[in-house]
Amino acid sequence: MPSESDSAPSCSVVICTRDRPEHLDSCLRALASLTYPRFDVLVVDNAPSDGRAWEVARRWRTGYVVEPRPGLSRARNRGARTCAGDIVAYIDDDAIADPRWLHGLAAEFADPRVMAVTGRVLPLESADEEGRKCAWIAGADRGPQRRVYDLHTDAWFACANFGGIGIGANMALRKDAFRIWPGFNPSLGRGGIIQACEENHAFFELIAAGYRVVYAPAAIVLHHAPTNLTQLREQHLRMLTEAGAYLAFMLTERPEHRSATVRFILDGIRGRRRIQNGAADNAARVAPRWRELYAGVRGGMLYAAGRISARLAGQA
Repeated sequence: MPSESDSAPSCSVVICTRDRPEHLDSCLRALASLTYPRFDVLVVDNAPSDGRAWEVARRWRTGYVVEPRPGLSRARNRGARTCAGDIVAYIDDDAIADPRWLHGLAAEFADPRVMAVTGRVLPLESADEEGRKCAWIAGADRGPQRRVYDLHTDAWFACANFGGIGIGANMALRKDAFRIWPGFNPSLGRGGIIQACEENHAFFELIAAGYRVVYAPAAIVLHHAPTNLTQLREQHLRMLTEAGAYLAFMLTERPEHRSATVRFILDGIRGRRRIQNGAADNAARVAPRWRELYAGVRGGMLYAAGRISARLAGQA
């Protein structure tokens, strides 16, 4: 009878990091307790200013590679090109994986139509009631219900592009996806023109190509969340600014989906929600409506300015 290690797909855990050795050390400590039978770990050091991440990776005896060009998308693509596993599992350097995290992700790839899987992101335990409430409102948790997204899923476009499926702190892609898809867009994500949304765009592109993306709540990581109202408000407005920039990106770069993008914008202005996020659904307001609208508009303007700057730099 074949053992679990014989039938389980091999996984490579990729941690993209930049000058945060303390977080990286905690993340690797948790990964050392994973119970999955076939996995390796690769640290991708993104444009580091020193050798501290290398020292941490050496101490934990993990793989290590440098991506010299700044940008989270570039680092993620470098990790996928470098690692050898059938499944590429990404975790943030400040996240803590549950021991059975990889089991929850890898099981979904038994369906050959699945190209990406996201997992559940729960907040690290807060010391006080305000912290617990802020973590709940922040809404990284997509809830306990498993969901499958493809072209037949109602509102798949909105869910993929605007956070309904999951976040990059806890996701996995089939290694073969990088043979049929160009990879994470370097204009998106930390270090890009838009400081977020690279995972959302990846989910969108894979579903648009006819594949499936699954939200698997059995794959759990713990992640830092706002601990007070000030942090929560700052995060909320920053995410709205990033969303506004991403909407401008979609209107500019994906004209074939412009009508769907415009519908999403109009629904947002009218206060209609097209994304159900499970445990993240709540009606709490942490900033005035005018500040939310301003953040979105500001994001679009920042994207336009960044795009012009990138073009001028490319012509220089």
